[in-house]
Amino acid sequence: MRKQWHNLVAGIAVGTAAIAAMAEPATDWREEYAYMMGKQAYIYGFPAINFANIRYDWVEGHSSSARALGNVYSHYPKLVDPEYQYGTSMNRDTLYSLAYSYVGIEPLIFTIPENPDGRYYSIEFTEWYTDAFGYMGSRTTSDKAAAYLVHAPGWEGDVPPGIDKVLESPTPWFLAVGRTYTSNTPEDLEVVHQIQQGYKIYPLSEWGKESPREASPITDVLDAFPADDPLGSFKTMNASMRENPPPPRDLALMRQFALVGLGPLVDKPLDEQDPSTRAGLARAAVDARAYLQRVSEAVGSITNANRVVNGWSYNPSNWGRMAESGDFLGRAATQSLSGGIENLVEEAVKLRTFTDAQGKPLDGGKRYRLKFSAEQIPRVDAFWSITLYDNKFNLVKNDADKYAVRDIDPDLIYGDDGSLTIYLRSSPPEEAGVNWIPTPGDSQFNLFFRAYLPDQAFIDQTYEPPAVERIE
Repeated sequence: MRKQWHNLVAGIAVGTAAIAAMAEPATDWREEYAYMMGKQAYIYGFPAINFANIRYDWVEGHSSSARALGNVYSHYPKLVDPEYQYGTSMNRDTLYSLAYSYVGIEPLIFTIPENPDGRYYSIEFTEWYTDAFGYMGSRTTSDKAAAYLVHAPGWEGDVPPGIDKVLESPTPWFLAVGRTYTSNTPEDLEVVHQIQQGYKIYPLSEWGKESPREASPITDVLDAFPADDPLGSFKTMNASMRENPPPPRDLALMRQFALVGLGPLVDKPLDEQDPSTRAGLARAAVDARAYLQRVSEAVGSITNANRVVNGWSYNPSNWGRMAESGDFLGRAATQSLSGGIENLVEEAVKLRTFTDAQGKPLDGGKRYRLKFSAEQIPRVDAFWSITLYDNKFNLVKNDADKYAVRDIDPDLIYGDDGSLTIYLRSSPPEEAGVNWIPTPGDSQFNLFFRAYLPDQAFIDQTYEPPAVERIE
């Protein structure tokens, strides 16, 4: 028995040695630890990196397609076009009104005008890590004029008269996103511009005055570190997280990240970390960004909060509230990277596909068809649309200047049986009277299917859209 035991132990030792011999050469343990922790920190902090970069470009005027100041709305006068290259899948249904807002000094009051025509409009409030903390508009205020007071954590002041709701922003900086639906005719755009001018932001100290002044613009914000710095994204993240501290709930994570020079708790600059740690973090930044891209393209949900049907992936049902379940991966990838921010499912449900009915990537050089039966036509209380993006989540320029099919389109053509067929190809169809979305002839693409104020079947993820069929 003892001999058999020795033989067993010897066999295990030989096997272990063989496995060790097959392994890659050992990396310095500090570099490897920094790499592992760096990927986790990048996933957690990517929304703070992304928001800081976009805010810097907008406020400091480096963007060619967007310009905005803090505490002041930037109203888009037209639907977003391919000039906007921030990779956030902005829609072709609404005019945007965007305001990076700061309540670290005093609360802000946001107002919306009355909406007698019942047009879809909303202001979504998202904290610095992209989860939503409130809405005003069609779903929540029943088309009535309203005023919301938004304050930072710990504020204990008096709420003045005339305030319909008080919201606490989990972070001093947050984003207010207005979406106002338009049919995109010149006449309707003029109406929407008037509605946008009714979106106001006031400091609390001005509220109640006979002629209150709107909030003063913020013209100087945190600089983003250059992209050619191997640790630039982490330096931006550290500064952004110090400016907008994560919640106490995540303190244990912050302490772990700090061990390799990351997060809001560090007291030594990244450039002063040891060489092995810096090397590991540099690798982590590259690999984590690529990993988030893969998760985004799979519309992945680590909490299994979404369903895939006919090649379409539902958005995770915890969008807009992902940190509640610790889903920092979903928050970074499918919410921040591919969407910038996202709505709660009560407001909008979205599905995305990168593949055809055979599971092959959608290729701009091929031809496709998407056919909805009469029973599959989306049921919504606001609107639905299908928009085409490249795999960096930007609109793709085309000669027809057409990027989506929308339920409001006046030239939308239905079959005699109530069905709806949409063709996807790079050149105009030879047939007259068909629904068409141009595809990029030389690259892959994806489709984003939006349903605003959706039917319960969308919220429950029981609605089944048709697959994208390749036409041979």
